[in-house]
Amino acid sequence: VEYVVLTDPREIDRLRELTLKFLVRSYRIVGNPIGALYVRLVASRKTLEQVREYEPGVREVIEKTKQGDDRVLWQAPAVVLVHAPAWDPTSGFNCVAALYSASLMAHTLGIGACFNGFVEHCARQYPPLKKFVNIPRENKCFGVMTLGFQGVKYQRLVERRVPKIAWR
Repeated sequence: VEYVVLTDPREIDRLRELTLKFLVRSYRIVGNPIGALYVRLVASRKTLEQVREYEPGVREVIEKTKQGDDRVLWQAPAVVLVHAPAWDPTSGFNCVAALYSASLMAHTLGIGACFNGFVEHCARQYPPLKKFVNIPRENKCFGVMTLGFQGVKYQRLVERRVPKIAWR
């Protein structure tokens, strides 16, 4: 497991810009009938359905962020990306376990931690972002987390979908 930790505000701004650029480009492709067909053929029908399901939320993230309300990184003063060799079947688990452990440690230090799927997805799919954060060609980003000081104290858990559990 290897880490990239960004703390320079200019680098965090650039990470946000690259993520937005990829999201705008991706949703422009999916919004085009030929692009949608390409996604369906290259990835799958389910992938296209999922992208379309997330589209309103992603469009809101893009618009709010362009208006100055950062919905990509939430003004985080630090961003951690974890990566490891793409060929190793244990890399994904190792990176997620390491990042989750880091989030627990951050909490004990009074630091807020939030996993960021937008940036992770972009780091996997968008070579300019991967190059910007210096992830080697043979590695893959398996997780991204923003760190900062919490501005809110939650009174209850966030609602989640009911998990699928098979009891035996």
